[in-house]
Amino acid sequence: MIEPFERTIYIGNEAGLQEHHITVEIKFDGKRLSITGDISNRSKTQTYTCGQINMSIDPKKIKYADPWNETRFTHFLAVWNRWHLNDMRAGCEHQERNWDKYRELQIPTYTWTTEYYNARQRAADGKMDMGEYQTFRTISQKVYDVTIKNNRNKEIIELLTDARMIKIEKVETKTANWVTPEEHPEGILTKPCEICGYKYGTKWNFEEVPEEVLEYLRTV
Repeated sequence: MIEPFERTIYIGNEAGLQEHHITVEIKFDGKRLSITGDISNRSKTQTYTCGQINMSIDPKKIKYADPWNETRFTHFLAVWNRWHLNDMRAGCEHQERNWDKYRELQIPTYTWTTEYYNARQRAADGKMDMGEYQTFRTISQKVYDVTIKNNRNKEIIELLTDARMIKIEKVETKTANWVTPEEHPEGILTKPCEICGYKYGTKWNFEEVPEEVLEYLRTV
């Protein structure tokens, strides 16, 4: 069993920026693992970036201090990404191990077309006969569902797009763990695990850090 430990590691400095020193702090309290980074000047009087610098730092753009190098630091980042805050897992053990949580998905947002706006104005002005008005009311509800309630029914979206009632307003890139299956078929937020049935992202789960990982972090 690995005892609690804390370590501060100096990695080097950002290439071309001698005063941008990179340090990493590792804390393990016997259960919870926390890893944070800091890019600051040597005296720590000015901080440029801190926290989860693993999400933005480029291993190719570092002037490494011994014994670090790009290969060694890239492996360290993989461990950091995998085990930081092991008591705040959005998924069950099967989802964390097998699902591609960070796959990037393109999520479109829809808005009205000029044609829909004009039809809406005609309805408001009483310029539709009863049959046309009833048809418009049905279409209008579907437009509302897609543009306001973010309904992602593929058939409805295709129908409204072909009828020139809606159009794409913008497209956002989100990772799968922030997208529900209703928003995108590859989204995993609230998706149940095929093995245990747990719905991804509905609570924080604890995952024990393997001893070999802790030993690596304790001695790296």
